[in-house]
Amino acid sequence: QNLDILRRFVAAGVVLSGNCIPYLTGFVPLMGEHFVSCESSAVLFMNSMWGACGNGDGIEASFCAAVCGRTPLWGKHLPANRVGTDVADIQSKPTSIHDWDVLGHAIGSKLPPRSIPVLTGSFRRPNAIQLKSFFGALACTAGTEMCHIVGMTPEAPTLERATGERKLNGQIAVTASDVRQSIDTLSGQSREKIDYISLGCPHYHIDEIRRIAAFLDGKRIHPDTLVDIWTAGSIKYMANRCGYTDTIEQAGARVLTGSCPSSRGYPKGIRTAAYDSAKQRMSAAQETDATLCYGSQQECLASAISGFWEGQ
Repeated sequence: QNLDILRRFVAAGVVLSGNCIPYLTGFVPLMGEHFVSCESSAVLFMNSMWGACGNGDGIEASFCAAVCGRTPLWGKHLPANRVGTDVADIQSKPTSIHDWDVLGHAIGSKLPPRSIPVLTGSFRRPNAIQLKSFFGALACTAGTEMCHIVGMTPEAPTLERATGERKLNGQIAVTASDVRQSIDTLSGQSREKIDYISLGCPHYHIDEIRRIAAFLDGKRIHPDTLVDIWTAGSIKYMANRCGYTDTIEQAGARVLTGSCPSSRGYPKGIRTAAYDSAKQRMSAAQETDATLCYGSQQECLASAISGFWEGQ
């Protein structure tokens, strides 16, 4: 039945990509252009990094907009609703992808719902992969659809421009202690036996696939641990050509496209699971009764080899 629906979409002109990172695989609305999306991290990325205008409108609104070519003029489509509401002073010095992922949870845990944070601080400038993880965690924790990073995002060359010189709701400081608390909240597990590991939420960039292949080269996944690695179809094509997919699958993991555990569901008999994504960890808590662990990509891969949780 789902395939029949998808065939109708294709006949109507829909391009099927089956991924949650369209902004890295060809869907690139420019500054000031309006878009409709139902993927929370994608909405944050395109609003924040490109200055495109859109809301997390949901599947139904997306299809209606596709049919009529219009969408209601509300939310982030309006300039007045795109200014910062709260300043977040980042004091935790994030550097890695994992640091930025945890930071998204730590900031979101302190923000009022639906706010637009303005990030300030002396942190190192993040790249697209780090922001992908950061926006995924922030969207899930606070329902945020836009974020300004002073001196980096198009609408935030200065703090004054980011806030529209309006009175802010408040100002928060995010410290190393806050980050540690987020890690404890998301993981907090002892050395459990791990049945299932899911990596790639939002879907992995080719460089993340490359790093996994380098780690797993010559190693074997524990026979009692199932490892799924999720990415977009176009990125898997590149991974295939580079030999990364073969290396990963020879180690015993699977490289999958077109879905994720949140929509595919979990394999039967899963009692313990681990993730390198705060977004996936929070979603999993609503979808499975398994004991859940959270850590960096390296911690998850080390756990895949040993069969036990090797995280903090």
